[in-house]
Amino acid sequence: MSGLREIIEWIKREWIFNPENDVDVEFERISDQFEKDNRSALADILRGDQAEFLDFLGSRLSRVRSESKADKEITALEQRASELEQSIERVQQRISEGVADVIAEPTSIIGKVSNFIRGLFR
Repeated sequence: MSGLREIIEWIKREWIFNPENDVDVEFERISDQFEKDNRSALADILRGDQAEFLDFLGSRLSRVRSESKADKEITALEQRASELEQSIERVQQRISEGVADVIAEPTSIIGKVSNFIRGLFR
């Protein structure tokens, strides 16, 4: 396997991209990691494949940015759904309280009507 393919496979398995970075910054971050791991310099390994590698980084960063944006949208939707669920629960509680009042009310209404009718015939 060529150095480029090995590096790409390693990045797919191990690397966490920062969606705020551009391709050059990510290249530098990867280069720094290679130095920390006592590997050969990234530019030396890639040599003529550096342009292809930068294209790969660009496509991965684009995908990460899209996923990041989608995650933010999903979080916002989840928050809205939670707020809606709370509103529905409040409405259900009010309805339950209203039904309890309506159930309790007929006895007092019947009592008032019967007292009224009794009052008419006294």
